[in-house]
Amino acid sequence: MNPYSVIIDIIEARGNIDLFRDDLTQNIEGLSHKIQIYEAEVSYLHDLDKLTNNVTSTYLPILRSAHEALLSINKYDHFEIYSYQKPPKIMETVMMGIPILLGCKKPSWGQYKIIAQWRNLWNDLLSLEVTPKALENIKPIIEEFEGNEMQLKMCSTALYKWYSWM
Repeated sequence: MNPYSVIIDIIEARGNIDLFRDDLTQNIEGLSHKIQIYEAEVSYLHDLDKLTNNVTSTYLPILRSAHEALLSINKYDHFEIYSYQKPPKIMETVMMGIPILLGCKKPSWGQYKIIAQWRNLWNDLLSLEVTPKALENIKPIIEEFEGNEMQLKMCSTALYKWYSWM
């Protein structure tokens, strides 16, 4: 056996070991990068889950309450408010929320009375997708009577039910 061939074999083996080590290092770095990405995704999903639970626990009861309030309005409540030619100011103010939520730019009592005649008014209101602009426009009505619900009840139980829905 030639001593030089043994040295050459050792040098080649060492080169192969270096290549293997470089490949292994690159694979480890690639896996480390993937692990960081997965950890970030898991963290994001965890945060999203917490946010979803917070939103659900905060707004779901409000949505249920609004839905129940709308379902509690019966035809007599509807006709009581609709029958006014010139309603009390408090009633007119609250009821203008309906045309606003339905997208009317300048609501009036006349518009409300037209809307109140819709056959599918309840279905339309139950399936209503409220826009941020409509919410912004109705906010002053809600804020005006927030904490003064008894005043609405004294004016009309039907009015209070409509306000509770809004």
